[in-house]
Amino acid sequence: MSEQRPGAGPIDLQWLRNRFASLNRSRDGPELAPHKPLALLAALGNAQRGDRSIRFNELGHTLRRLIHSFGGAHWDSGNVRDPIWRLQTDGIWQVSDVHRIEMEASKRRPSVVSLRHVNPETYFTTEVVDAFRSHPEWIAVLARDLLDANFSPSLHAAIAHAAGIVLAPHRVSRTALARDAKFRNVVLDAYGSRCAICGYDDQLGGDPLALEAAHVQWHCAGGPSTLANGLCLCAIHHVAFDSGALCISTERVVVVSADVKSGARGSATLAGFSGRPLASPRHGDAVSQGFLEWHRKVRFREPAA
Repeated sequence: MSEQRPGAGPIDLQWLRNRFASLNRSRDGPELAPHKPLALLAALGNAQRGDRSIRFNELGHTLRRLIHSFGGAHWDSGNVRDPIWRLQTDGIWQVSDVHRIEMEASKRRPSVVSLRHVNPETYFTTEVVDAFRSHPEWIAVLARDLLDANFSPSLHAAIAHAAGIVLAPHRVSRTALARDAKFRNVVLDAYGSRCAICGYDDQLGGDPLALEAAHVQWHCAGGPSTLANGLCLCAIHHVAFDSGALCISTERVVVVSADVKSGARGSATLAGFSGRPLASPRHGDAVSQGFLEWHRKVRFREPAA
């Protein structure tokens, strides 16, 4: 059952943020399925463009693409029925023409064939739509909450673009800023401000240029901001790592996904780093095998043959 809103007045932002943060979601062990957050991001993009509803087939097409690109390799990108349908249990979502949709024998979910045939409108509840009309800036706030809670920061811009959302400037707490700065300093110092995969080490005015401290197990997934869970990566390899295009094997060598396709020029491709040993930190803890295993299981796509 969804949390009931006290009183009968208009929805406030905090109530919405709480509802978006407490979605009923499927699990694979400790990992929460990304389907509902991605479905809501697609729906928020639609709402931000001023559309009250979106047809099931159109939303399903966008969601399928988002899951394939950002959901992680072991989640089924073909299953868009369940998240779109089951969002109705979260108190913010509706599906039209329910009486026309045939249910499976279990009666717990609709037939995929029937859903596609009826192609119902899907939309936020009237109260949520009214809130967005009065406060359109809330859409970007909710989108940012979903991204922060479910995805690595290196992927936020790409996910927002794919979902058609214009994000508001990110406001980070002082505590989070201090934590992130400390983590970055510790990791970059340990690796000598060199990418652990390709060795890139350019500077601008004496400061590292486009080098980042990557959480191996994402911070939003419980990964700590420690050297044992950190890698110094260039901006390109950070995005590739978080996207599941590559991983680090138990032997600590780079493994590239079979899904990676080289461009026409084919010079500096990811495939060229396959089999390269991961650089070790100059001092302190090497990245933990436990965190590398999390990344291989949750984020990495199948290795190239």
